[in-house]
Amino acid sequence: MVILEDATVSIIHTLPGVMRNIEALVGGIFGIYVILLIVRWYQGKQQNRILEEIRSEVRAIGKRMGTEPELVSKRKKIVRGIRKLGKAIEQRRQ
Repeated sequence: MVILEDATVSIIHTLPGVMRNIEALVGGIFGIYVILLIVRWYQGKQQNRILEEIRSEVRAIGKRMGTEPELVSKRKKIVRGIRKLGKAIEQRRQ
């Protein structure tokens, strides 16, 4: 009986140390994850800024050469088509 009590007491005494290690490990991984998310967000902002500069330069070159680049993107065309389809469906219902 004494051996069992000694074992449980030693387990109880080592539990806070183990919990501290687990907290540090999980907190460390979570902290790294948050830092990586912030870095990816910042890189995305930089990439968008660079792409916007490239887009404006291409438009400027197109204007200088007398050719106007297509201003309406495919996405806008698709959205317009969906809206027209929605309006047509509404008109049929009325």
